[in-house]
Amino acid sequence: MIERYFVDHDAGDWKITFVPTGLETNVGQRLKAVAGYLHHDQMFLANYADALTDLALPGYLREFQQHRTVAGFVSVRPRQTFHVISSDPGGRVDGICSIADLDLWMNGGFFAFRREIFDYLGEGEDLVEEPFHRLIAQGQLMTHRHPGFWACMDTFKDKQLFDEMAARAEAPWEVWRRPAAEAAKGDARRYSVP
Repeated sequence: MIERYFVDHDAGDWKITFVPTGLETNVGQRLKAVAGYLHHDQMFLANYADALTDLALPGYLREFQQHRTVAGFVSVRPRQTFHVISSDPGGRVDGICSIADLDLWMNGGFFAFRREIFDYLGEGEDLVEEPFHRLIAQGQLMTHRHPGFWACMDTFKDKQLFDEMAARAEAPWEVWRRPAAEAAKGDARRYSVP
């Protein structure tokens, strides 16, 4: 374990603890590895760390607190431009539509948890499969639909695109560069990322 302390005028006093969780460890087990560092009644955040967003964090956290659930996550619209189809067992297509025309939302990888999440995580389990189904069955999982900017950086091409956006000063995830009033409300503008 490595601990670092930061003092910054925007963030106040921060204590960041780096906990080695293993290269091959799944998300659920990484969460279990940090359980001992949390206070009993402490709410905490987690993310997949491969996505960028303009999510207004204070609003998301207020909504999570109001729901009083054990877990919450941000859901986003898929940004892919493909079409989905339906067909009969013989292969005859009986429907086709753009994914953008569906009311489809997906896990955006930004989570808020109460300490009770560890009661739902079994040994070796990943986060979204068994634990989330247990939470759903007990009404303890909420989502915050975020219509603003969200994009993953899964490939080198994605990184190049984000670098180009930042160079043009068109980086909506840089919420710290926006006026405070705009950042507090959240930016619902739609951004297109090729």
